[in-house]
Amino acid sequence: MAGGTGLAPIKAMILDAISNGLKQEMYLFHGVRSTRDLYDKDVFEEIERENPNFHYIPALSEKLPEDEWDGELGFVHEVLERKFQKFSGFKAYISGPPPMVDACIKVLMRGRLFAEDIYTEKFFTEKDRIEGGSKVGIISRI
Repeated sequence: MAGGTGLAPIKAMILDAISNGLKQEMYLFHGVRSTRDLYDKDVFEEIERENPNFHYIPALSEKLPEDEWDGELGFVHEVLERKFQKFSGFKAYISGPPPMVDACIKVLMRGRLFAEDIYTEKFFTEKDRIEGGSKVGIISRI
């Protein structure tokens, strides 16, 4: 699951998995506000066409009137919850702003995925840094 530019580390992981021939089912949920914030859509659609085990699910949380969009609407955690109710046996990698990461963790844990199978990277703002938050996100288990 990726929120906005949180897609960058997730993209690297996906490209590595594909190049190494990983055959497990992979789902990329990418949440952005509107289509203008959606990047690398063509890249992931091509990966999806070429790899039947890869599923790309972009979602808009604030669709603009000019957005031509018939895909998923809502926050990433909402779309995730609509697609899956149980997560036993999954591993989850989440990258994005802290509120998005926290919301995804709650959905995953309600669906029976536990901390040892959830990896996160929270992005912090300058305001977070000033108020005592981290300067950078770090991939970690929850």
